[in-house]
Amino acid sequence: MDESSFTVGGALWINLCNTIANHNKKRADLLDNPEAAKRWLEVNELVLAQDRSKLDESDTWEQVSSRLHELRILSRTAISDLKKRESLSKTLLSSLDKILRDVMVHPNLVNKKEKWEIDFAGTNPIDHVTYHIIQSLLETVQTISPDRIRECEHENCILSFIDTSKSGRRRWCRMSTCGNRTKAAEFYARKKQNKG
Repeated sequence: MDESSFTVGGALWINLCNTIANHNKKRADLLDNPEAAKRWLEVNELVLAQDRSKLDESDTWEQVSSRLHELRILSRTAISDLKKRESLSKTLLSSLDKILRDVMVHPNLVNKKEKWEIDFAGTNPIDHVTYHIIQSLLETVQTISPDRIRECEHENCILSFIDTSKSGRRRWCRMSTCGNRTKAAEFYARKKQNKG
């Protein structure tokens, strides 16, 4: 899987949804490959320095992997809810709340671009991943219009993204891949039609 797809969603929880993608016209699940999944966590800034070695422990990885699968199902449900009713269902919110009950986080002072902020870190890798993915989902729902959460229009792509374009008319997850392929296919179809 191309690492540029790891963050194409525009929000952490959508990036998690995008860990299932079409690759060579076949479904590929990035979470089925521990090394690729760990790289996805790193690219999405979900691995604390003190947790790197813990992720190599089989028990810890199994727990983190299981939680990622669970959160991906809930994130995909969130996209479905937002399409259907433009809000999250009570069932989904209840599931998220149930997961969060056992999550332990602690505040840290961090310097971001010469500005001090409070950031929260999980007390272990599973809590850290859980907190940040659910926080991302809730923040997105509260700040982004549901109609800006889209699925790529390329026929072979199943990735989702937040449309941050000014016009609100973004159609593809990435112009460099799906957009160019679609435009090329449309061009050749017109050319063929004009010849016939």
